[in-house]
Amino acid sequence: MATQSQTRELMERALAHATADHVTVSVDESEELATRIANSAITQNVERRDRSITVSAAFGNKVGHASDNDLSDGGVRAVVHRAEEVARSVSPDPEYVPPPEPAGAYPHVDGCAEATRAFTPDEAASAIVDAVREADKAGVTIAGRYRTSWSSDAILNNRGLYHAEESTWAQYTNTAMTDDSSGWATSAARSVADVDVGATVRSAIHKAKTGTAPRDVDPGAYTVILEPNATYDLLSTFYGVLDAKAAHEGRSCLSGKEGATVAGENITIASVPTHPDVGLSATMEAGLPAPEVKWIDGGTLANLRYSRYWAGEKGHAVTQPVNFVMDGGTGSAADLVASTERGILVTRFWYIRFVDPMTFLLTGMTRDGLFWIEDGEVRHGITNLRFNESPLRVLGNVEAMSAPARVGSPATVPALKVRDFRFTSGTSF
Repeated sequence: MATQSQTRELMERALAHATADHVTVSVDESEELATRIANSAITQNVERRDRSITVSAAFGNKVGHASDNDLSDGGVRAVVHRAEEVARSVSPDPEYVPPPEPAGAYPHVDGCAEATRAFTPDEAASAIVDAVREADKAGVTIAGRYRTSWSSDAILNNRGLYHAEESTWAQYTNTAMTDDSSGWATSAARSVADVDVGATVRSAIHKAKTGTAPRDVDPGAYTVILEPNATYDLLSTFYGVLDAKAAHEGRSCLSGKEGATVAGENITIASVPTHPDVGLSATMEAGLPAPEVKWIDGGTLANLRYSRYWAGEKGHAVTQPVNFVMDGGTGSAADLVASTERGILVTRFWYIRFVDPMTFLLTGMTRDGLFWIEDGEVRHGITNLRFNESPLRVLGNVEAMSAPARVGSPATVPALKVRDFRFTSGTSF
């Protein structure tokens, strides 16, 4: 691992080789450990390390990019020259914006946990062995992964902007399986000290055992309880439709809705760089400091995602997401189940795809734990279902929320109780 001073010296050497009008150099370094499980046994342990340099060079608004893993003096000189050769040969970019000058203070983000950096494959294996013992006692098999990562990202341009930061993430995920059911759970955090392998495997086992002999239900509109991971699976697609330029040009489901009501008044979604659980990065596009941004505020579409180009065109601040933070209520998903007369409990979704981008209509399927609720209790497992829904419609039908919880991505979201969630058919798996 290179120190920040060594990395900055490397980037300054790259700038010294450049002749372009505008030059931005970034150096990214990462380490990843992953221990995989299948059929209740460790099947693979992978360690990956990478360090690379990327150069963006512009002559006027003709821009070229080049990257390389060769960080020797010759390699650095070559990647700079390659970026400049590309820039000279391409057509002008009408949306090009020169790199920013130093932009003031960055938010304080403590994104790096030393316990995660120091975590070893032996420690991962020990935790997995304990999880397998739990599965064996319950008569189920498990599959999954324990992954830890560290990254260092630094950026320097020839207008004087410089920033460097480090972050870590740790996640244990497992699926427990019987002959006719499965249950899934995950635990993730900046620090491995906050990853609870025991609780995760017990949750997956409980879901798998509860879901045996699943029964069919007819497609239709149901009250659903979306556990936090299901909430995020569905709502993470929201960031993909936030682009301000697309909205202003009439190419978005959010066209004409800036400042309008798009969700229930109980819904607030934000990016919070300094969030104590999921704050990992202090920067956004071109190394600018990332502000806290409310995207939906009390049901109102408060902001769209403005690139540097479109922000300049519209006289607007640059706004881009760095994590996903959703306000919630109190209690747990179990409390939402207890308040439900009849409905369906969803563990998570997969294969989510757009049906109609202009109405934000999505389709997808449930997976690894779908349960029938009656009189405030989970009664039995049910076979998986396909849904057709718009996240905006879902956000307009939220009746209650749990306290927010950390999920597998840098996000904290609540479980949701949603009325009239539309399932269109069963699935064959």
